Amino acid sequence: MKKLIIGLLFFSFSLFIISTAYNAQLSFHLLLPSFLIILVASLPLLINNETNLFSPLPYLVYWIFLTVFMRMIYIVYDYPDKSFIQTIFLQYNEKLYLVKPLIIILISMISFIFGYFIKPSDRKIITTITYQYWNKTKIYTSGILLSVVSFFALSKFVSQNIGGILFLAASNISSYRGVSENIVDYSASGLLRILVMLAEIGFIILFSYNISAPKKDKLIYVLAFFNFLIAFFFYFFTQSRAGLLFLIIKPFVLNYLLKGQKLKIGKTVITLLASIVLFSFITSFRTGVGLESASFSIKGIQRVFDPLIANNGGFDVSKTGLIIDYIDNNEQKQIGKSFLWIITSFIPRSIWPDKPVNIDTYFGMKVYGATTYGTGAVPPGVFAELYWNFGYLGIFFGCFAFGVVLRWLSNRFLIYGSKNINSLIIYVVCFMPLGVSIFGSSISSAIIGIIYKLFPLAIILWYITEQKKIDYIQ
Repeated sequence: MKKLIIGLLFFSFSLFIISTAYNAQLSFHLLLPSFLIILVASLPLLINNETNLFSPLPYLVYWIFLTVFMRMIYIVYDYPDKSFIQTIFLQYNEKLYLVKPLIIILISMISFIFGYFIKPSDRKIITTITYQYWNKTKIYTSGILLSVVSFFALSKFVSQNIGGILFLAASNISSYRGVSENIVDYSASGLLRILVMLAEIGFIILFSYNISAPKKDKLIYVLAFFNFLIAFFFYFFTQSRAGLLFLIIKPFVLNYLLKGQKLKIGKTVITLLASIVLFSFITSFRTGVGLESASFSIKGIQRVFDPLIANNGGFDVSKTGLIIDYIDNNEQKQIGKSFLWIITSFIPRSIWPDKPVNIDTYFGMKVYGATTYGTGAVPPGVFAELYWNFGYLGIFFGCFAFGVVLRWLSNRFLIYGSKNINSLIIYVVCFMPLGVSIFGSSISSAIIGIIYKLFPLAIILWYITEQKKIDYIQ
């Protein structure tokens, strides 16, 4: 782990030094603080004896490298072109406009790491550890049930949006779904989406069983592949780039954890390339993002990486600055009111037609000029969300508290998780990307996402598991 992080830091610092020879001013003002953000986030990994490449903090560091440092290089050098950078990231401000949000994020990251350094109690306590064995008959039953339910939900979802599976064409195979210019007519088909995504849970469980079982089962492979296809098509159909990316990453990480944290270079390279190509390919179906021409030709191979970096999703500096400025000029502090969406999100819009939109859609419309519901949502990130509620002190103390929580979750799942497969699955599906979700999306969206995944996953795991408990002294 230390060698990987040191290599990442060395590579980033080398790019910074090289950049100063071409543009010293922007390199010092934009790339240096971007590098410092990675460095601060990496400190616990350099000090502690962390070995898991996919615990929440290393996972967060990888994304900071891509979405903060590498994205800032794109901005400094107007890549892929000046118009794209001005429109997507700067909204026609000067590039030095990004110094303020960079400082906010750097200070917040320092606060977060202070919280992360707070160690859990070393007291010895008697804990009940559950060793778990899966009932194979119940695995078959649950795998078939999840396949059937998700398949019919997908069929219904496709019919609602394009009239049926037979009407699929190149022009409608991948797009935003449930788009409306009127909030009363807007429907995200939330229940259908939840039911379709049972296929991903089925795939993960079936995949994990065959990974850990001494003897592979061909029927399990067939069921797993069928569930994978349903989830894959749904993410592609709804143009969910992150969903496709995680559909590839999650089984890769589970394989890594279940096989004693052994990483094979060949599989790693194939997984990374497959993820990047998929991310780029689905972006080519998006209109209006400026990256539709992402090419797979040898001549333009570098453009395959553009969609992964050149977007304002995830952990983004520019949207933090733009949204905070909008709040200063147009909004009052919410004092926690924005978190009520965690509760109201469970109320169907068919029952409450005028239900307020989520925070992502709100800022997508107010700051980025989106005009339709169901598209153009921009997750504000934890910095802007905490600022909207509690100001700068809210960002500082909120990030500190999240550091404490993330460290506790890491220890909870990666200490006890090695004792049973259920904990590892819950960790990978729900909590591994928590740092990325909170910093890049919003607290509300991250919590809702965990609830929607954790509830059905826990039920299925409870159903298929036979347990034996013993007392264990920690």
